[in-house]
Amino acid sequence: MRRIRGILLIVAGLAMSFIAAGMFASYEQQAEIAGTNAEILLTTLTEEIKIREEIIQYDTAVPEEPVAAEPPKVTLAGYDVVGIVRVPSQGLELPVLDGWSYDMLQISPCRYSGSVDNGDLIVLGHNYKKHFSPLKKLKAGDAVEFCDVNGKTYSYSVAKTEILQKTELERLTTTEHDLTLFTCTNGGYRRFVVRCDLIPESPELQ
Repeated sequence: MRRIRGILLIVAGLAMSFIAAGMFASYEQQAEIAGTNAEILLTTLTEEIKIREEIIQYDTAVPEEPVAAEPPKVTLAGYDVVGIVRVPSQGLELPVLDGWSYDMLQISPCRYSGSVDNGDLIVLGHNYKKHFSPLKKLKAGDAVEFCDVNGKTYSYSVAKTEILQKTELERLTTTEHDLTLFTCTNGGYRRFVVRCDLIPESPELQ
């Protein structure tokens, strides 16, 4: 019942945001609406992850899933969601939608390509203050986390940041780093890119 109520709330909240967004909103208003959209989706996704964690924990008959090219996902309010990205130093905690479009980016950051299991996940987000604008404050050694929809958390350390031209798609996607986050620079002419390396689990936890 709690899950149904949460889904109804997110649908209602997103509908109201879409209406507001259509009223020729300024950039600041769009950014605020985008932040609200992400918060609404994050609340419902967090509840969904708790439910899935309980199922996995208590259902001993559930076999271990093989590593797949596509990440696990859940569908909420008509959107496929693959997990949550967290940047503790900037107070960011945002749901990540599967696939991307300009309309989807008004809701939350999106999976551009790859997956955490394959070590090549790339996530993009708008340069909004409640989305990926704070990434520009990151430096080498800062922590980043990704929690998948089954509740498994992957911990990363920022290896470096770089600025790429919009035409440098091959440099964006061809990387030895395990996680890439990117957004537009101010003005939207170039891309600000954060490269992250997975922190291996300690032997006692494996």
